[in-house]
Amino acid sequence: MNELHVIKIWFTDVEEFLEELGKEPPNITKVVRLTKCYEHSKTFSLQNVSVVGTFMRHQWLSSDVAMLERVELRSPCGQIHDYIKDEISERVMHLSAEIVKKIETTVKSLHLEVRAGIYE
Repeated sequence: MNELHVIKIWFTDVEEFLEELGKEPPNITKVVRLTKCYEHSKTFSLQNVSVVGTFMRHQWLSSDVAMLERVELRSPCGQIHDYIKDEISERVMHLSAEIVKKIETTVKSLHLEVRAGIYE
């Protein structure tokens, strides 16, 4: 009987995530999931903005033991106001767009595909 172990590898630093992606890219499907995540504050009219990237890979540890790795980046960008467009909110959105573009560029250079969403 085969065993499957599922682990999560988690990053907050974009450069570390991209380095890991370059060293051992996804090998189940050639897809990196990428999205902006907005989490509402429970007390203020603010949203926390993060860029989230995930990919999956699989490897055999022995003839009957396999490991499934879910590699995740969750890069916090800052807070934006729900109803007001201000300079800080614009900077946060600009930062998140820069991170997304950097990840997309790296993913495409590795001949992988970027798709929306998150692997869970």
